[in-house]
Amino acid sequence: MVRFAISRLLCLCFLISALMIGSAKEGAALGGSFIITSIPTPNGGSIFFNNIPPSGTAFVSLGGSGQVPGGSFYFNNGILNQTAITPAGLASLGYIGATILSQDGANSTYAADGYLGITFTARESVGGPLYRYEIALSGVANTQIVNTRVLVDTTQPTATIGALTPTGSRTFQATITLSEPSTDFTVGDLSVTNATASMTGSGTSFVATLTPQNNGTIELFIPAGVFSDAAGNLNLESNRVSTLQAVTNAQRQIQAFQNARANSLVTNQPKLTQFLQRSGSGVLDSSVTQGSGYLNFASDPLRPVWFSLTGNWSSQDDFDSSYALAVVGAHRQVSSNLLIGAMLQFDYAETENGPASVDGTGWLVGPYVVAKMPNHAVFFEGRVLYGQADNNISPFGTYEDSFDSDRWLVQSRVTGEIKRGALTLMPLLDVSYASDDQKAYTDSLGNLIPQQDFSLTTARLGMDFSHPLQVSRGEMMLTGGLSGIWSTTSGTGTAPGVTPIGDTARARADLGLDYRLENNSLLAANVFYDGIGESGFENYSISLIWQMAF
Repeated sequence: MVRFAISRLLCLCFLISALMIGSAKEGAALGGSFIITSIPTPNGGSIFFNNIPPSGTAFVSLGGSGQVPGGSFYFNNGILNQTAITPAGLASLGYIGATILSQDGANSTYAADGYLGITFTARESVGGPLYRYEIALSGVANTQIVNTRVLVDTTQPTATIGALTPTGSRTFQATITLSEPSTDFTVGDLSVTNATASMTGSGTSFVATLTPQNNGTIELFIPAGVFSDAAGNLNLESNRVSTLQAVTNAQRQIQAFQNARANSLVTNQPKLTQFLQRSGSGVLDSSVTQGSGYLNFASDPLRPVWFSLTGNWSSQDDFDSSYALAVVGAHRQVSSNLLIGAMLQFDYAETENGPASVDGTGWLVGPYVVAKMPNHAVFFEGRVLYGQADNNISPFGTYEDSFDSDRWLVQSRVTGEIKRGALTLMPLLDVSYASDDQKAYTDSLGNLIPQQDFSLTTARLGMDFSHPLQVSRGEMMLTGGLSGIWSTTSGTGTAPGVTPIGDTARARADLGLDYRLENNSLLAANVFYDGIGESGFENYSISLIWQMAF
């Protein structure tokens, strides 16, 4: 009833205002334009506009509900109150889901006021585009109808992050592409795990650079709602990118350690042929070389129980390694040409790479055999050993993790002696297989370090020689040799970049002098070059050896 009465009153106002045209003095505000009209709404309704300067009357009214902006309008130079426009009132005219941004009614005097209207957003169909509307009477001197409808940008910007790529300087980079330009996107909007970030770029194109800080998966993404587009829409969450660099780093350290330990295990195996070649005495043997060295002490090889202690150190690229091997063995002489025995080995290995380090203590046990061909100076030796190791790794020199290994060593060697006057030629063939299988473990930061199975197979074929030189006291021997070395490494779960997986071939040349004193002590010097024919690998060595008989 109230709305009906108000609508009748507004219609009466139209009539009275029309009768007063031309007889009253023209007002100053909302004036200058005589307006009585309406505009259609999305569902066929109407919004009315009225501005009659002679009567000082002005309003904007929703058809049907009679609601007016701000809840007031001008009538006869005064202010009348009426229901303010509501979302429900707009909905009755076809404006769906309206959000009123502002509305302004009669809040001054007709002579001074210059605006009656409303601004809101709404859709004209369910799920349709969002528009921004402004419907008003505007202007003091020349009042005009404002009726605008502008499509609203409601699309939230997105960000797409490319893969994290190593730069070669221990950092990672990723491209970031925004769906539309943003002026408030900064490095602080990045969410980074286990790294620090810096960022360059502008508009829609950026590059993030990450510097790893801890072991663990490095992750990068952009959370939702941290930057906006020109329309003020906040962004959606981006995709997430990560790198297993921390895990890969641990794998690389372990693989380099496996390679160094396997090589050292093969290189430092005691020579068993000597049990049938020479009458024995204990030996104290030390060696220092450029890049590698060893210390060896062995008991009399003719005794049924024997032991040896060997140590060496080496460096390759950025890895420095040290190794010690202690062996206890016993054998039974089946005949003058055959020995059968067993040995127990204990070893310690350590590899350092800057602040990172890996070390392990292990054991191996198994049988061995030494044989000589009857009536020929051809010797054969072989062994099969199985063992385990307890290892520790400190990937960054801060915390330490532990892992276990299973190992195998299979080795055989054939050596001959050929006399050519004073010259003795010693052809040799040595074939070895060593495996070092690291078991999977979880590191201190919760990362799973997967299992790595590593194997090294080497074959060395060559000819050594010795020739006596005339000296006044003792015995001096010129020694040397040339051999070819074939090696192959393989494995499963291994990380690329440390050990070449495949076949390699190279040659090695040796030259030296042995001087045996009258008391059976030995002073020797030797040089060799290893790496002939293999690109990217070479090894020089100069060694001094002092062997004391006792």
